[in-house]
Order: sequence, then C-alpha cells, then structure tokens
Amino acid sequence: MRTEGFTQIMSLFPAENRNAEFNALRLKIRRFFEFQAGPTDAADLADETISRVAARLAGGGEIESADPYYYFRGFAVNVLREYRRQQPRTVSLDDVERSAAVPVAPNPLELAVERENRAENERRLECLRKTLAELPPENRELFLDYHQPRAGTREAGRLALAERLGIDVTALRNRITRLRKKIEQLILECLGKM
Repeated sequence: MRTEGFTQIMSLFPAENRNAEFNALRLKIRRFFEFQAGPTDAADLADETISRVAARLAGGGEIESADPYYYFRGFAVNVLREYRRQQPRTVSLDDVERSAAVPVAPNPLELAVERENRAENERRLECLRKTLAELPPENRELFLDYHQPRAGTREAGRLALAERLGIDVTALRNRITRLRKKIEQLILECLGKM
C-alpha cells in the first residue's frame, strides 16, 4: 500500500477518532466480502480494496462522495469480480452432496447488517426521489436524459443530447457535474432531516 495514499485515506476521518473510523470502514468492506465471497477470503479482499484505493489516491485520484464507503465499495466490486474469475468453475458431486447435507443457519449479525444496509439504501432512494421531484423540470429532464441508458454507446447518446441543447459535450459534462453536486447536497440535507 502506498504510504501517501494511505495517509490520504486516514485524512478522510476526523483526527480525534481517525483509527476507529478507519477500522469501522474496513469492517464494512470486510462484511461486504463476507456476504459476497465467504468469510475465508474476506479480510484479504478488504485489504486489497484498501490498497487499490490508496494507490489511486496516491496517483492523484479524489474521493468526492460524502461517505467514503461508497467510493471504496466501487473498488470492492471490481476486486470481487477478479476474485470470482480466479475461482474454479467446477464443483464435484461429493462437495455438492456434503454441502446439501449440512444446513447453514444464517448469521444474525450478517442479517442485521443487511437489514441496516437495505434501510439506508431505501432512505437514500427516497431522498433522491424527493430531490429530483423538487428540481426545476428542465434540470430534472437534463439530468435524467444524461443518465438514460440508450442503444449504442453512452458517448453517442451524450453527444446527441449536447447537440440537441446546442452546446458542446464538455459544456454538457460541466453542467451535469454542477447539477450532480447540487443534487448530492440536497440528498444529504434530506438524509439529515430523516
């Protein structure tokens, strides 16, 4: 892990409880991997994720999200994909029979974390809906059009949107960036009221 990147990670947290906040973040990432890949490799995968974020930050990357976990989770998803690609794809019948014979009880802690994550996601989604509803119609339509999945490439769709608005793609991206920051701020205000 690059030292400068790790230093940048640690600077994301308030000085008075920096280690505790970092450990809580690492635990959340580890729980993600435990749920997705099983407990045996979760710690290694969490450390690999933190190393990659540190390398990105050392290379000039920035975390723009208010909650750094979502930035780390993006890296964790990629680490998980690579991990799954490396896993053997075949399973022997003996393993299937043994695993079917031993029922696995759900871990209450994992269930509680999953319920908490679902509740948090529902709150965020509700705030996003409220925020989009409160935007002026032209901003809402622009934001939704920009993020609308289309046939063909994403860039071709955005180029067509820029042409329709009579601006270049860079101006469109700048407009969307400003709008996205405004939406993020409104969502955070909404979450603070809930």
